[in-house]
Amino acid sequence: MALTREPQSARVILVTPVPETSRELTLLEAWQLAEATASGWDGHWSITALLSTDVNDAPTPDTGTSGRRRTWQADLVNDAGATRWLRMTNGVAVDAIDPGYAAMAVDGGPSRPPAIDSPDLLALALREHPALRPGADKAHGYHFAYAPDPLTGRWLASVSGEAIGAPARVLIDPDAKAVVRAERLAMRGGGLLVSRDAGESWAESRLSGVVTAIAADAAAVQVTPRVFAAAWSGDSLGLWATSDAGQSWARVAILPGPAGPSARAMVAGPWDGADSVLLATNDGVWVYRIPDGSLGVIETGGPVLDLLLDADGTLHAILMKQADPESARHYRWDTAGSRWELVGPQRVTRFADIPGAVAFEEVGSGQTILASGASGQYTLRVTPRGIELAGSAGADWELTQPGGVLGLAVAPDFDDSGIALAALYTGAVVLTADHGQTWHQVTEVPGRGAQVTFVGRTLAFISVPGSAQWEGF
Repeated sequence: MALTREPQSARVILVTPVPETSRELTLLEAWQLAEATASGWDGHWSITALLSTDVNDAPTPDTGTSGRRRTWQADLVNDAGATRWLRMTNGVAVDAIDPGYAAMAVDGGPSRPPAIDSPDLLALALREHPALRPGADKAHGYHFAYAPDPLTGRWLASVSGEAIGAPARVLIDPDAKAVVRAERLAMRGGGLLVSRDAGESWAESRLSGVVTAIAADAAAVQVTPRVFAAAWSGDSLGLWATSDAGQSWARVAILPGPAGPSARAMVAGPWDGADSVLLATNDGVWVYRIPDGSLGVIETGGPVLDLLLDADGTLHAILMKQADPESARHYRWDTAGSRWELVGPQRVTRFADIPGAVAFEEVGSGQTILASGASGQYTLRVTPRGIELAGSAGADWELTQPGGVLGLAVAPDFDDSGIALAALYTGAVVLTADHGQTWHQVTEVPGRGAQVTFVGRTLAFISVPGSAQWEGF
């Protein structure tokens, strides 16, 4: 079970300072500690899942190779169906909360201690599947878990790490002491469509994988500009380039594992003395310098939600702290001081597609996407109602394309051409050639994650969504 935020009704049951002396526990030792702690609570509590975590720890790639971990979490349920989470660090139960809702766990029957401990689980997993390596991305080292299997309902133990560059796990029947299955999380689907006539017709572009960001130098005047794309191929995030309007692609860089599987945003253009491509990732802004092909990173201390290069070549970013979405703020990079400067105190999540570095919060009940031409005479926005066109005074808005909208992009010459593209939740991609007064469908894509991007006056792309799936290895 994975949650991103505790419910507002959560109730703290236990808080204990984390002991300074480091002590690691095996899976069975953590089970026994959880049971002993729960025995002091009111009512009868049963363990529904037990897993090692990185909380209250600073793991290295070697962590877990002994079959022991420093921190563990037990999920428990009582006879009334209430859920409680217990965390244990350095051999001590340090906190527990009631999240405030009933359990929805798989019914795996009565809980009982595992019949095989984690050191033996790890040895068995590596003997049967030597390709399993320690995790190096979000979960570091080897991790262990014991819980009902969602597929069969029976209790299984697991050893997790990486295999072939992707998160992987080996599931083991603790009673039979045998491997049930081994699987890795692979990306499937995805792809790219290209239009060379400003969105009227579309064809498949030969770039495989899950494309997560596309960019070209906005100031380039070539009819066929050099375009860059970030694509996850299942084992790495690569930076690709095309100079023939998407007919062929060449990989120019492979980002390191900590960058994660996707680029949330990407910009291209002159920066810090060289034509560059900058990518927003989980662990910073990665910079690819086009002249020498070098790759570097600007540290951010957390995920980067959006990027923008303004007309003066200043880099702007929306940065947030790890696991704290409320901390998202607009920053700009001070090249001379090599540091990030806070631009505004309010929470923002993306930049508007209008002249200047205008950032705003993307929310479900208000303005979510804003775009206009260089003159600002014509402005479009997306709200929960659909796409709206600004009135002559800019105060009144007219709904011209109803329905849920995933993305909106205006052509570089929007003031003159009136061309813009939008991807709808239904999978339809719609086009306007009169500044948003009327729209018509030009193509359709599967899934609900398509994004549209203009990289030239007549050149545009649609990234087709992919999905993560467990598959055997």
